[in-house]
Amino acid sequence: MILSPKNIDKAKDKLSYIHMSKSEKADYERYVVNLVRERDMISTAKMDGIEEGKKIGIEKR
Repeated sequence: MILSPKNIDKAKDKLSYIHMSKSEKADYERYVVNLVRERDMISTAKMDGIEEGKKIGIEKR
């Protein structure tokens, strides 16, 4: 098995997680959930902006 830098980083992250205390794991999991939510909010806002822009463009025709 050949380890690419991407796989090495994943293994490093997994080992770091394994060695965390319960409270550190809880903090990390909250961080990940919040990160996903933030990315989703940004994506949704972008899609809403695109739709609004299309609507405005159609109205100006």
